[in-house]
Order: sequence, then C-alpha cells, then structure tokens
Amino acid sequence: MAGTSRVRGCVGIGLDGQSRVMDRFMTHFRSRATSVLQRFGVAWHYQSAAGTLIAQNGSDVWTLHTRWPQGVAPEAVDACELLRGFTGCDFDHEILVANAWTPHLLVAESYGIDRVFLAGDAAHQYIPTGVTA
Repeated sequence: MAGTSRVRGCVGIGLDGQSRVMDRFMTHFRSRATSVLQRFGVAWHYQSAAGTLIAQNGSDVWTLHTRWPQGVAPEAVDACELLRGFTGCDFDHEILVANAWTPHLLVAESYGIDRVFLAGDAAHQYIPTGVTA
C-alpha cells in the first residue's frame, strides 16, 4: 500500500500512478572507506546494475539501495553481502539500519482544494532518482 495521508483522504484527493513498483532493500551504514566507495570520484549518487549508493553526508554515512536475492525473506538478507556485491570487495563498515522497502511512482490528482494544500509524501511519492531500474 502506498503512503497514506489523512488530509488528502479527508479532502478526497486521490493518487495517480503505480504503487509498489518493485521490492528493494536499504542498507544504511557508516564507513570511511572512501577509496572503495568513491573510487570514481566524489558524487552523491553512484548507480550500477548492482544498486544505487547514496552519499548522505559527504564523509562517512551512506545508503545502498539494492534488490535482494530471489527466494530470500527480507529479514534473512545479509546486508554485508549486498555491500560486498556492490563494491566488489570487503571494507570496514558499520550497519546502522537494514530493511526492505517498496518504492512508488505516485502523484496527487491535485495539490490542493480550497484552502488545503498538500506537500511532501501527501503530494508525491517518487523514488529520488525517478527511475525503477
């Protein structure tokens, strides 16, 4: 189910688009291994077939968004293996949060009605990169 908004529901504004476009796994971690994580230079998003790595604070906090192995329950996913699969090597890190999540590609039918205006997830629920690959 897509994110809900009590205000949007009360004023009767629906969402257009597609919910649950894919299943993803998020690994939020701390690491100073910039020689591995930024080997191609400084950037905020690094995308490959193995996932998307996001530099959160420019120094030591990162988020990796990946698919997880088919047939493996989200709670059984080895987040360290996903990091290794993305970088191609082992490196020092500390897992902060690791969990399944489901992106949506949804936008409100209207951003407001009368004196009520929608903002944030009530108005749009899109993957930050805007793509589903």
